Amino acid sequence: MRKWQGVPFGAPSPGQSVGGSYGTPASARWPEVVLLRPNRPQGVPLAALFAESALFGVDAPAPTDFVVMTIDSTWFTGREERLITRRLLLRRWRGADESPMAAINQDPEVTRYLNRPVDDGAVQAFFGVVNEHWQRHGFGFWAVELRRVGGEGRFVGFVGVAYPSFLPEVADRPELGWRLARDTWGLGLATEAATAARDDAFSRLGLGEVVSIIHPENARSRRLATKLSMSIERRVHNPVLARDVDLWRVQAPAS
Repeated sequence: MRKWQGVPFGAPSPGQSVGGSYGTPASARWPEVVLLRPNRPQGVPLAALFAESALFGVDAPAPTDFVVMTIDSTWFTGREERLITRRLLLRRWRGADESPMAAINQDPEVTRYLNRPVDDGAVQAFFGVVNEHWQRHGFGFWAVELRRVGGEGRFVGFVGVAYPSFLPEVADRPELGWRLARDTWGLGLATEAATAARDDAFSRLGLGEVVSIIHPENARSRRLATKLSMSIERRVHNPVLARDVDLWRVQAPAS
């Protein structure tokens, strides 16, 4: 079994209590999974622990190919730009994702409170729009795949950060969004995925804030935003819906 070698100076050891960013208690345990990057992003501190590759269920490359850093959320990423949480794989999109994502976008309960209609044309265009955002900005919505909970390997939706071009008033502010298949609701998966995407936005991408545009009657998304330490900044007018919606916001933690 190949092991990662060494721990950077000053890094906490496994099981050590870590700080309380995003309102987490100071007694929170050290993350189970860590973030690994082939190239250290500018300005990101090098700090974390190394662990056996078997923890992630993957054949890990040589430790020298990566630098390691951690934040309060837990994940692993390698050459393919992916985030792994306890139950989920957040990865780049594949052609096979188009059909199940279209099915999710056609579920009336899933789309009930969306900020824009999801007609047949929008469903067909979604896959291309998501991939074009990745190509233009170097980040975007992650495809979400189950690792456990009775559906290992199954595509279940998306989570991630993208610019909300559909709402000109805030189109230049990165939006944290999520949309999962209805049969996965109530399991805490959206919270798990969105937490990893939020922390990735602040640590790897170096964003100073993320916002979420949420329909005032969408109780599920409002609860999730609260769990992400977001709060309502103000209301903005959505001309597509011809009504005001809530603009939630959370800032990156102070370094």
